[in-house]
Parts: sequence; C-alpha cells; structure tokens
Amino acid sequence: MFCDYCGAELTRGTAACISCGRAPARYRALPPALALENLRRQWISYCRVRLYGGLLITLQILGWLYALDSERRAIDRGEIRRGAPLHDPGLLKIALAVLFFVAVLGIVWAIVGFIGARALAENSTAGRRLASLMATVLLLDVPFGTVFAILVLRAIARIEASPPGAASNQA
Repeated sequence: MFCDYCGAELTRGTAACISCGRAPARYRALPPALALENLRRQWISYCRVRLYGGLLITLQILGWLYALDSERRAIDRGEIRRGAPLHDPGLLKIALAVLFFVAVLGIVWAIVGFIGARALAENSTAGRRLASLMATVLLLDVPFGTVFAILVLRAIARIEASPPGAASNQA
C-alpha cells in the first residue's frame, strides 16, 4: 500500500504514514500520481474506441450515400423503374445526416479526450487544469464518459490536495 497524500510505501495495518503522519485510506493500492497515470492510459483507450467508432460510422454512411446516389442516377437514366424500394430516399437521407452528425461528434469527443490525456501526461498544474476542463466536457458523454470523467476529476482533486512535492515525486 501507499500513502494517499505523500506516496510513501506503507506496511499492512499501519495506523499512520511514517513520512507525513496522516492516516492512510483502507483500500488504495496505488499512490495518487500512479492512479492518475493509470486513468490517463484508460482515457486514451476510451478515446481510441470513440475515434475508431466515429470513423467507421462515417465511412459506412458515405458508402450508403454513394449507393443512394447510384440508384438515383439509375432512375434518372431509366434503368430502374420509379416504383423501386428507394426511389424517394428523403427520410433515409435525414436519418443518415443525423447518424453522420453523431459520428462526427464521436470523433470530436475523441480529439478532446486526447488533448485532456496529453495534458495529464505533462504532470503540471496547468496540465491538470486543462485535463479537468476536458474531463468536464466529457461529463456530457453519457453514460461511460460521465463515469470516466468523474473518476478523472476525482483523481485530479486528490493530486491537487496532496502536499506540493508529492505529486511530482511519483511520476
């Protein structure tokens, strides 16, 4: 176990930290700086999933739009009669536009997340503030982004509450 405040290694059953004298939390296995680094890595993985998902949806939508355009051209040339299943794809195009917006939003969320994770890697006060801002934006990404952002903001708060030299000593 490690102290939540200064990061010193503790033995099992210790009532107080030898370095700072504070009582350790019962269930913490990592010092705050290492826990934050772990969250940063998970944040990057989460952002990759969002980015790849957004890119795949975007490519699929572009394929569907190409197919609709090909069918419209075939109708205009008279190769397909007007009663064909997709002769009036207005509603389908609206649905595809909404899906495209969601896909682009996923890509933007991923970029915002990558910026926040990069700021956490700096291990500076300014980096943690920027990561806090990006995690606050991530709160809007319900449900997984919200839970993840709460964990990141909580870990940043623990680092900020620790003594001045403790956060940089463990990274």
